[in-house]
Amino acid sequence: ESADSRVDYGLDSGYGSSVSDGSLVTSHSIALTGLDPSTQYHYKVTSADAASNAASSADFTFTTAAAPTEATTVSVSSITYTTDGGKNKDKHLLITVALVDDLNDPVSGASVSIELFRDSSWIASATGTTGAGGTVTFSLKNASAGCYTTDVTNVDAAGLTWDGVPLDNVYDKGGESC
Repeated sequence: ESADSRVDYGLDSGYGSSVSDGSLVTSHSIALTGLDPSTQYHYKVTSADAASNAASSADFTFTTAAAPTEATTVSVSSITYTTDGGKNKDKHLLITVALVDDLNDPVSGASVSIELFRDSSWIASATGTTGAGGTVTFSLKNASAGCYTTDVTNVDAAGLTWDGVPLDNVYDKGGESC
């Protein structure tokens, strides 16, 4: 039966923190973020159906992994859009992709490949290299109005493995109401 999702968690069975999702689903998933490494946490799971019939699990524990001491993974931390040039300074579209490693440090010298879409249609592919701040900026000259999205298709960083996790993004150039 479809029901919502809630996880109460904390350092003891008094919990103190919770994350919930009010969507009524039959397959539940809740992400816990900001957890300390090498730490035991208590948790319980609660779910309620549309009629507010709720059920909770018993108290359980898990221990988080130790903090990494050496970076092994690179991920896309952000994809941002700006415009520049022309009379209204909005003629060219600039797409900036930022990379971080699993220690949350910027990754420089990485090759980043993207595909750019406007209104769900492919319009360009490009590859660039991140600078000292872990970012690379791609430019689309004379960009038309529309809803833009960028897919990162590959990241090659020496000694690091790309996690391949896509980052949702959209940019509305020209009031298209994306």
